[in-house]
Amino acid sequence: MFKAAHLFAGAYDARICLLHIQVPEEVQDQQSLAQSLRHSFDRVSADKQDRPAIDVRVRLLDGGLPQGICQAAREEGVDLLIVGRGHLRESIAQVWSHLYTIIRESPCPVLSV
Repeated sequence: MFKAAHLFAGAYDARICLLHIQVPEEVQDQQSLAQSLRHSFDRVSADKQDRPAIDVRVRLLDGGLPQGICQAAREEGVDLLIVGRGHLRESIAQVWSHLYTIIRESPCPVLSV
């Protein structure tokens, strides 16, 4: 997902908002989680040194998956929503079970990677 977001942002000179929805079982320090997400994105884009820096913002939300994603998309005024499937089977199942709702409620096109 980070690679796809980086490629789109670089091609269209766009900014990125990395959004992570925290589920109740996932109690973590929000600052360290935000830093971890930013670090993961930076690792993906580190080998792309010929491109200009990309404006990246990180948001952590508590709440329902489809509603939280669509609300953040509205608040950020996004033009494209890129939804990652996750690495764990549980994450994949959770996103896939909500994907239709995310697509239906999104204020912009949705790309699932």
